[in-house]
Amino acid sequence: MEVEIARLIADVLTEATKILGPAAIASFATYKVTSIQSKLKIEELKRANSFKAKEHLLHYYENQQDRLNDAQKELQESLTSLLGFSTGYSSGSDKEVDDVTKTFSGLINTHIRLVPISLRSIIKEYESLGLNTTDEYTYLKGYLERIDELVQSDVREQMATNIHFLTEIYALLSTCNHSLLERKILELFGDTDNS
Repeated sequence: MEVEIARLIADVLTEATKILGPAAIASFATYKVTSIQSKLKIEELKRANSFKAKEHLLHYYENQQDRLNDAQKELQESLTSLLGFSTGYSSGSDKEVDDVTKTFSGLINTHIRLVPISLRSIIKEYESLGLNTTDEYTYLKGYLERIDELVQSDVREQMATNIHFLTEIYALLSTCNHSLLERKILELFGDTDNS
């Protein structure tokens, strides 16, 4: 009887090995394939998230460029309107002239208060990128030091002087921000030249 039990055990073990062996191998292979696929998916997600973060940063700089261009355009339009207003000055009543002057003055004074913030922001960007030896950086610092030359006023001559000075600043800010945008594109996405 012991021989029969031994044969029965051997047969059961043989059959179990025939069934469990391939299942174990298949499970191990499935585990390895799933593990590799998971790692590949994680890498794919990292690349996608990295690209999205780069895109987000790029959009930030593009929006900043648009804001600077809009501010410059607004100032140019104000200057044009102010010059047109000056030409037709004698045809309006004193109240109308005062109202228009106050409107222009308020617009210009808002820019006078806000432009130092833009200058400091771009200067910090230049410093963070180690660009504080460039001509643009020197000009930015110079305009920031001269910002006190802008006197809030409702006198037409001073308003025109302020508009001209602010236009210079916004033109420089736009140029500098465009330069930063180009540098960021290269930094974020690298050289796309495949030659």
